[in-house]
Amino acid sequence: MISGFLISSSFDGANASGLMQTVAEGGPYEASRKRVEHFTGKFQLSAADVKKPMTLTFHNGFSDKPGFNWLRIFLCGDIDTSSFGKYEEPQGDLIVDENYVQQHTLSVDITDLVDPGVNTIYIEAQGPKGAVLSWTLNGAVSPQLSALNPTETHQGARLTLVGQGFSHDEGENDVYVGDLKADVIESTRSRLTIKVPVNAEPGKSTLKIVTRGVPSAILPLLIKATPRLKSINRGEDGKTAVITGVNLDGESDKTEVYFGNYRARVISQNDESITVALPANMLASGEESFSVTVLVDGITAGGSISFE
Repeated sequence: MISGFLISSSFDGANASGLMQTVAEGGPYEASRKRVEHFTGKFQLSAADVKKPMTLTFHNGFSDKPGFNWLRIFLCGDIDTSSFGKYEEPQGDLIVDENYVQQHTLSVDITDLVDPGVNTIYIEAQGPKGAVLSWTLNGAVSPQLSALNPTETHQGARLTLVGQGFSHDEGENDVYVGDLKADVIESTRSRLTIKVPVNAEPGKSTLKIVTRGVPSAILPLLIKATPRLKSINRGEDGKTAVITGVNLDGESDKTEVYFGNYRARVISQNDESITVALPANMLASGEESFSVTVLVDGITAGGSISFE
């Protein structure tokens, strides 16, 4: 007896469970006699889907129903099994060959064995009358990146990425800025903190995440060169100062300016200057000279300047 069906599926919109999700499923197939029987299932994949890690899991027996004692299972392309002879075998990969089957669950890694379009599962099985078998095809979830905010960053800066489908394990998330691999500092399923490579080429670049071998979409990213300081001048009001340099523009809440250990409030900034309010406790300290430290997007600006 041959039973068959076709499930056309894409990973988009499937129910997710952890980092894997169900792509297709089939069965239950039920033994109507004690002799060897044949069953067929089909599923369809897109070209993008077949690049993802996949596992085919067979559930042999269910509740009060027994499983099959003998199983041979082939994974093939889009084949027609309706005219198979009694001893004819399909052209494909033999993925299960079990006599005296003991397991209730058989899982097979079929990564790189599937093809775009229709794939066929061909099952040869023998067991007691009423034995049942079903299968589930699970595929890795693609990591999904939300729009970058900001879309500009500096060499060596920290950058927070938001989305879904990431791994809690930092080592399972590979983040690439252009062709360079970035350091992953913190990770959750929905948020990653990375350090942009210090040798990333300034200018237009790209960013993508690869989680457990599955890549995300590629997003554009602008890389700015490392900020550098040139000079500092006190404002005419005596309460402000203007710091000049290059590559000084960044996120205002991530720009920090220190006069020694005294933090100044940033009033405004652009690529060539930062205007700050001088700390009142610094002015009242009685000290005469202060080294100036500037952090832009978490990056310490190069160059040595002091305020007197």
